[in-house]
Amino acid sequence: SRGLGDVYKRQEIACALLLSELVSSGVCPNFVETYQVFQLARPAPGNLWGTEECPEPPQGKYPRHAGGTATLCIAKDIEHSQRSLGGPFQYIRMELCGEGDLESFLKRLPGEMMCLLQLRSAMFQMFFSLYVARHRLNFRHYDVKLLNFFAKSVKVPMHSEGEHCYAMRYSFGTCHFALPPLDGNAFFVKLADYGTADTRPDTVGMPVGVDHFAT
Repeated sequence: SRGLGDVYKRQEIACALLLSELVSSGVCPNFVETYQVFQLARPAPGNLWGTEECPEPPQGKYPRHAGGTATLCIAKDIEHSQRSLGGPFQYIRMELCGEGDLESFLKRLPGEMMCLLQLRSAMFQMFFSLYVARHRLNFRHYDVKLLNFFAKSVKVPMHSEGEHCYAMRYSFGTCHFALPPLDGNAFFVKLADYGTADTRPDTVGMPVGVDHFAT
């Protein structure tokens, strides 16, 4: 129903803003960051931003905001019946993860497999994002899968001797973790898609309900 769809959209935006604060404050980088949320009467021009049928623009390049970081603008119509009238549309400006979702990323690898160092790094980041969100915000995703994790390439710093140093370090209580150097293949794993998520403290430990299922 339209009402249930609006609930999912509000929940997704609320969670996106909360988790973006964890990124910008340096607590955890493993969430797709949301930069801005706004509404307009018109849809985004397909020749610049792509369309649902053809997500990537013809030139393969997305517009950039003033800071120079590539972003992908996703337009979600609030009311299906108003689509022909041109709106209103809900816009979310968010971080662009150039490698796409992890499932697509894996399919592009030789043999559709990661090397052991990549796998350990990716899984650590996935688990850490879920732990931090649960610890800080009572966040439970309810739709954890490779399609909802995204990969963003990062440049690995190098020592003066030409050897790669660690790209990411994490602290967990009194323990400290350094993800291994991955030459030129290092990437951040970032969690996204929070439409079925829950942050209510009174539902922690409760079983999965019908409201946790969505298309």
